[in-house]
Amino acid sequence: MADECTDVANLEQMAVCIRFVDVKSIVNEDFIGFVPLDKVDAASISTALLKIMEDCKLDLRNLRGQGYDGASVMSGLKSGVSVSARIKELQPRAEYHHCRAHALNLVISSSCRSVDMIRTVFDDVNQLTWFLGGSPKRTAILKRHLPDAKQVDYLVGDTDDEKVESNINIANAFSKSLLPKLCETRWSARVDTLSVILAKYKAVLASLEDVRKESTATEARTKATAFIHMMEKSTFVVAIVIAHHILSYTKPLSLALQNAKCDVFKAFTDAQTCKKVVAAQRSDEVFNRCIWMKAAAIAESIDIELGKPRTVGRMRHRANAAFSDDSVHGYYRVNAYFPFVDHCLNELNERFPEQTRPSFLAFQLLPCRLQNITEEEIADIQVRYEEDMPDSPGFVRELERWKMFCSGLQNRDKDTGNQSLETAIQLADPNYYPNVHAVFRVLLTMPVGSVPCERSFSAMRRLKHWSRSTMTEDRLSGLASLFIHRDITVCREKIMRKFDETKKRL
Repeated sequence: MADECTDVANLEQMAVCIRFVDVKSIVNEDFIGFVPLDKVDAASISTALLKIMEDCKLDLRNLRGQGYDGASVMSGLKSGVSVSARIKELQPRAEYHHCRAHALNLVISSSCRSVDMIRTVFDDVNQLTWFLGGSPKRTAILKRHLPDAKQVDYLVGDTDDEKVESNINIANAFSKSLLPKLCETRWSARVDTLSVILAKYKAVLASLEDVRKESTATEARTKATAFIHMMEKSTFVVAIVIAHHILSYTKPLSLALQNAKCDVFKAFTDAQTCKKVVAAQRSDEVFNRCIWMKAAAIAESIDIELGKPRTVGRMRHRANAAFSDDSVHGYYRVNAYFPFVDHCLNELNERFPEQTRPSFLAFQLLPCRLQNITEEEIADIQVRYEEDMPDSPGFVRELERWKMFCSGLQNRDKDTGNQSLETAIQLADPNYYPNVHAVFRVLLTMPVGSVPCERSFSAMRRLKHWSRSTMTEDRLSGLASLFIHRDITVCREKIMRKFDETKKRL
């Protein structure tokens, strides 16, 4: 896994991490070092990757997956013009996996930009958060109002069987004492900002009123007045409720994909579940219960009446799709809510397809899927994983034993349907089921994304700052390794003996 970032010295740094399964069949994702890049073309990056693998004595023959972002220099399929294609020429078994967290981020960003009303509300919220947080005086005014905000009474839409995800996020936002700025890169994290605004809508408005009254700068008073008018507009109220409601269902998936224990099977199943949940939101009943009632309650709390923009027969620059009645809620349902849900579903289907890649056919070996496996699938798995199996000719006979074992397991354990790869590999004894165990090890080794590299960038910013901008690369990688792997116990005596062998003077 690899990703690039520019450090404080304006140098391009590539973080390299590896994912592996240890002797106890436990998944690990470890940082191995930073590599400076003079060029960011495919040849330079692939050469740097191969060199650091050689320096760490990692055998290329054991490489089973590559995890990068979706940049063309990393992910292109044409031979010789991308990093993934160059490395796959050397090791054909090393398949490229687009970072799932990055793919979800692209889903959300594309969907939010595709509907005018949703795109506008994010632009407005971005300016609002930077305005309130861009001055110590305005931040002090905001702190004066947010902690004392009362519990809102528009957490509507919950049923006896289930709580609406967006209501959970709003309820959790009551403890916030500041309004977080919109994250520039992680769109799924933007739901946190929307949650605080919805939880403390009147408090934010009151803060803007105080800024308008107390500020001595004409520009600040003018902007505060504009933001007050913006938050009192019906289009803003309805759009922010719509965006918050749908994004609340993508946030759990984003957090799951960033987990180091997440494997390709869990990422696949969680994404399919998210698609089903989002698809279930596309109904008149959900809009009326979870969107319109909440927007109407917010409007009532700030003494405004929800209305719709002026519409005429033909409009080019504003949404005006036809709907059955001339109601206000019908306008927002057809022109904002349904299009946003449809765009989210289309993007999810495109970036998280139900048709899995051939290497994922081995999912059928999981206890929860094993009873439906076909002879053709068994033959395909045997051919694809022949090099990884210690006893490939005996795979079919071994599979019969594995089926019998899993059948008895299902009779004893009713939760086997929720089996994960991490649990399945613990069940597959490497002495009795060596081939099945080997296939599960390969599947667990495949990277879900490049999130560990992003975490290492956070460590780099703590270690290499403006007062350490001339730090050498070896020192940076060494300090980063010590910081990231600080849970590992180090024998000081061994370190001192090794240093003493170098004959260097302190």
